[in-house]
Amino acid sequence: MNAGRIGDLLFNPDSFFSGLDQKKPDLLVPFCIILVGGLANLATSLVYETNVYWYILRTLLFTTVPEMMLILPFLIWVLVGTVLFVVGSWISKTGSFRVTLANTGYAMVPLIILGGIIDISIFTVLPATRFDFQAGASVALILFLIVIVSFFWTGYLLVFGVRNAHSLSQSQAFNVVIIALILVILIVSTLDLAIVGIGAGAPPG
Repeated sequence: MNAGRIGDLLFNPDSFFSGLDQKKPDLLVPFCIILVGGLANLATSLVYETNVYWYILRTLLFTTVPEMMLILPFLIWVLVGTVLFVVGSWISKTGSFRVTLANTGYAMVPLIILGGIIDISIFTVLPATRFDFQAGASVALILFLIVIVSFFWTGYLLVFGVRNAHSLSQSQAFNVVIIALILVILIVSTLDLAIVGIGAGAPPG
């Protein structure tokens, strides 16, 4: 995917998703997009394995093993794509899982790009401000805003991706994305609580 196509995806998603082959969707490019994110996570995890910020982040994600950071984006991709397909098919009675999964992968580009910026900033810029509370708070606020932008941008792209995959109206696609993301949050939260419960109930080693 060249720079022009990336520009269309990010800033003209209606044109981008409409131009994709819906009969034989290409999963290789979305797979490579997710792989880039996974490799970036793995590299960051290995380089900053002893960094306290990274350890806290991995602990919150229940991925204390660095290699899990490579797999995590793929798990998120498949989970979000599956839930979007189920909800979209329920509303539209049409749609292809392969197309939905491919479009979900494309829509995650903002998370991959901005996530890389956040990773670099957390482990380079933020520690440099640890003795300056005002500067540290400013950096933390900027990073928080980048996180918000990345999630809303991805959600925005998902609306067009789902609309194209399931032949929905704009409002229907928006509703599908909202419902699906709520379900994903509930699923992940339930799994997190289950993992915590299993860990708490395990005998001390």
